[in-house]
Amino acid sequence: TINAAHTERLVNDAEWLLSGLSERQLLGARGDGQCDPLFLHFRDIHPRFANLVLFDSADRLACSALGKPPGRMEVPMAAQRVVRQARAERKLIVGPPHQSAVSGEWVVLLAYPVSASDQVVGVSLGLLNLHPLAGSTSAMPQEGAYYAILDRDGTVIARSRDSEKTVGRNFRH
Repeated sequence: TINAAHTERLVNDAEWLLSGLSERQLLGARGDGQCDPLFLHFRDIHPRFANLVLFDSADRLACSALGKPPGRMEVPMAAQRVVRQARAERKLIVGPPHQSAVSGEWVVLLAYPVSASDQVVGVSLGLLNLHPLAGSTSAMPQEGAYYAILDRDGTVIARSRDSEKTVGRNFRH
């Protein structure tokens, strides 16, 4: 229940943050390729999120808190589906685990439509640090025990031990 409450709080905080950012007039990537200065400082302000991203109307990465993407960067299909769904449904969409095109880290993208455009803003949560007990052995009931959290398809989202080797892997079978 600690993990469930922690995850619910993170998702609620992300939705609150993204809904506010979606109203920000400077947020949209401008024609000159410049991004809102907020991207430069986002990780200092919100360190629990791995990245702040902005997708253009063609589902390409236009802005990133991890640095300016080269041109408009193509993103993994998993992220594109989340972006398209957020745009179509006009609400927060939480995506499946995937490897970030920017950092290479396993993340979950939370995407939200920008109010005055076809752009979509999102934050990513790094899966290795998603849950408060991830990477911790102090909460384990006995030696050799561990916990893992999997999505509905069997992909590991968090694991208390060897998370860097298992997060993102599918254990469906």
